[in-house]
Amino acid sequence: MVALAATPTLSATAAITSLDSPAPRPPVSPGDGPFQAGQHIGPRYTILTLLGIGGMGAVYQAFDHELGVAVAIKVIRPSAQADATAAKELEQRFKRELVLARQVTHKYVVRIHDLGEINGIKYLTMPFVEGQTLAQLLDTSGPLPLAQVIRISQQVAQGLAAAHDKGVVHRDLKPANIMIAKASDDPAPASGDAMIMDFGIARSVQHGATQTAEGSVLGTLAYMAPEQAQGLKVDQRADQYAFGLIIYDLLLGGTRLATHDNPMTELLARMAATPPAPRTINASVPESFDRIVMRLLDPDRANRYESTQDLVAALAQLAPDGSHRSDIHEVIVHDAPARLTLAVAALLIVLLSGAAGWFLSRQSAPVSVAHEPISVLIGDFENQTGDPVFDGVVEQALSLGIEGASFINSFPRREALRAAAAIKPGSRLDEETARLVAFRENLGLVIVGAIASRGSGYHITIKGVGPGTDGDVKYTLEDDAATKAAVLQTVGALAGQVRAALGDTVAPAANDAFTAANLEAVRAYARGQELFASGRLADAIPAYLEATTLDPAFGRGYSSAATAANNLGDRDRADEYYKKALEQIDRMTDREKYRTRGQYYLFSRNPAKAIEEFTALVGKYPSDAAGLSNLANAHSQLRQFDQAMAIGSRVAAMYPANPLRQNNAALYAMYAGRFEDAVTGGKRAVALNKSYPLAWVSQALASQALARYDEATAAYTQLAAIPGWQARAALGLADLAMLRGRTAEAAAALEPMLAAKLAPQQLARVRTTLADVRLTQGRPADAVVLAERALATSADPITRHAAGLFGATAGHARIR
Repeated sequence: MVALAATPTLSATAAITSLDSPAPRPPVSPGDGPFQAGQHIGPRYTILTLLGIGGMGAVYQAFDHELGVAVAIKVIRPSAQADATAAKELEQRFKRELVLARQVTHKYVVRIHDLGEINGIKYLTMPFVEGQTLAQLLDTSGPLPLAQVIRISQQVAQGLAAAHDKGVVHRDLKPANIMIAKASDDPAPASGDAMIMDFGIARSVQHGATQTAEGSVLGTLAYMAPEQAQGLKVDQRADQYAFGLIIYDLLLGGTRLATHDNPMTELLARMAATPPAPRTINASVPESFDRIVMRLLDPDRANRYESTQDLVAALAQLAPDGSHRSDIHEVIVHDAPARLTLAVAALLIVLLSGAAGWFLSRQSAPVSVAHEPISVLIGDFENQTGDPVFDGVVEQALSLGIEGASFINSFPRREALRAAAAIKPGSRLDEETARLVAFRENLGLVIVGAIASRGSGYHITIKGVGPGTDGDVKYTLEDDAATKAAVLQTVGALAGQVRAALGDTVAPAANDAFTAANLEAVRAYARGQELFASGRLADAIPAYLEATTLDPAFGRGYSSAATAANNLGDRDRADEYYKKALEQIDRMTDREKYRTRGQYYLFSRNPAKAIEEFTALVGKYPSDAAGLSNLANAHSQLRQFDQAMAIGSRVAAMYPANPLRQNNAALYAMYAGRFEDAVTGGKRAVALNKSYPLAWVSQALASQALARYDEATAAYTQLAAIPGWQARAALGLADLAMLRGRTAEAAAALEPMLAAKLAPQQLARVRTTLADVRLTQGRPADAVVLAERALATSADPITRHAAGLFGATAGHARIR
């Protein structure tokens, strides 16, 4: 059910007015509300039943005929609008708070859908959530189990952080405003996720007051922060205090309130002294959890968490039993067979290694910046000169120039080209396509333009437009370059004008511009970027190196060649190119310096130093997706998966329509042992792109960890339909079969792969995994043969280890 929250109002003189009477009310009567069961509310809704009622409003369950689902409808009761002045102010507050609440989009927040009116009665609609409020749960259950309290706390904190990130402060957080949904697979009425309700919607309004000003106090006494009771201006830390009291009650069963005469005396007692620590009342409360609760309940708000994101990070460190998770070095699979076969181990190693581009991230706390971050997509500039040397040149130089501003992030051109190809195969980033890519990727601005001959020089125009099919023109800039050699300098000057148009007040630094000895070097580099974007990494390397031949000090060409070589598995060449890039680092922009050094440290397996570089990078450039990506990767290499997951979630939120970024967050959640979140993230990525293979991998592995073998099998089956991923799918299906003791199924999944055209390492994985199956089937001689053939195929460390292991198990001292 959905309950209507009671919201008392305390004035500066401590007079109390409540939406709901503080005394117990009789059962709800259908006649108490303005609507009746069966009544039609406009053409869209039919009232089903009255759920709850208060002095200001009532809540009904209704059927939404347009969507075909049940919804909750909250109304302002006519009696609350008897006074015309009060009614007008009440309506203004209703609308204002609706605007605030609709800014918050999070799975642990009940989102307000719409505001409407029928026969003079204002109403709000929201999802209907089947379950119980925390208040109802406390009334019937008393203290909740520790694991449930920690889970609820982690979820509510995430919902609060989402609101606070939008500048929305609840100011009336209490158990009655937190719903615990009924899980679909659990008969218990309140076994699912926690969701915050009523972000300031159901509040009483004093006559003459149009906003919650300093000196007036709104909220519920039993969960009110000291500064709120004193009529001071409140911020997110007041919600933190109320949240601390909620956790306190969940741990101790509401004894805090039961020991006082009324909420007022309990509030005064809390204002005089901090409540006793939960651990002093119940010794089973873990010390780590106790510290979090007591920090939330500090009367001095300066001692609470500076940001609710910091609170989220602190709670994320807790395991279900309250112990710290920061020292966990293995993914723990609960309630599943304790067996991770070589196939899954190999998949995890492949996923964790190699691809800085796979992992994107989120810092545990937002960085304070002077401007809202904006991601810009630079589309193709039309080359009207007839000289191919200008193809791709303006785009590269402009991208580097605008990123000199800390709040501007240039969306990677390689990713933009891939997204364009997904929208329309073979398409370029012309204005129309670039707008569609920007709309899909949730980017704020598209920049396009042209370069044309003008006399003996060149004329460059730049246009900034909004995303989507009808993007409006934000600005138009233009300038002339007297000679071909002056084009890059002119583009750099225009980049400074773009930054100023976006709100940058800091003058561009000397090294913010794209520096190259000649246009031919830039054109070669741009060609390499296009080849890289199309997946032709082997062809991209010569183009990058051509740029460095034309300009030996062009460090960017070396670092890009190193990335391509590393992705191709050629570590020797990658090392050579990285070192040459580092020799030219003084010629790079500040962003390039951080990126290049950090990428080299990642490549050379020094994640601690990589974290230093990328932390510095995102500290100075908070919206730098590449920096966040690699910072998460570095944390994962140190097995700091909680940090990696938090960082990955940030970038996923930055790019909600990007399947790679959504799945990166899912993979990190899996490594952190948050398997449900991993499954959800994988499904989100698949919904965006069904052909994205790693999304099926994350779903399969997380489902396997949860012992949902049928779901894992379905995911691997989908993976097998993607070209090039059949062997990975077969390894996964074999592992699932072995977990269930079905050795014949495991062999059947692997045997067809022996005749397939696979890369040497893939074929070696298939052979070693099948060797494991043969040992389990009691066929050691076959296992030895397979292990020897695997070694002959690939002598990489994983294969050598597996071959030696199976040889020893089969009674052979040595596999030749």
